[in-house]
Amino acid sequence: MNAFKLRYPIILIHGTAAGDSSLFWGRIPKTFKKNNISFFYGKTDGWGTVANNAQMLKRNLSDLAEKTGVTKFNLIAHSKGGIDARYFISTLKGHQMVASLSTLSTPHLGTPIADYLMEKHLSGDSVTKKLIQRISFLFGGQSPAAIELIRRGKT
Repeated sequence: MNAFKLRYPIILIHGTAAGDSSLFWGRIPKTFKKNNISFFYGKTDGWGTVANNAQMLKRNLSDLAEKTGVTKFNLIAHSKGGIDARYFISTLKGHQMVASLSTLSTPHLGTPIADYLMEKHLSGDSVTKKLIQRISFLFGGQSPAAIELIRRGKT
């Protein structure tokens, strides 16, 4: 493999029920390290709301920019992490810090299973809804938002 240098470092942003670890990202971090590709993790909450995760991303990138002197980043986001990143870019003026955004399996139009669950089991103040929120805390969520995965528009 030929060595190359990226102009801007990569930020890896996980999705729902995941965390910043090489276990989640598989061989990607090891491959980046082996090839001297500068990367960092997004430091978002695996169960957080889109708005909260976008704020966390903004703080993290601001801190990284201050520490490293880098002005922009290449974002690689998986699943809901792509929604968090898009919110950061479009709503929190993150476009000033983002050179590129690549998304992997991001539900840009929502998820049909979430639509079904919302319609059948999660409407109102249901027991199922409360149970899902409690389970998300058990798996490390700090501000659970599994309900946010619904599709906002029908395709």
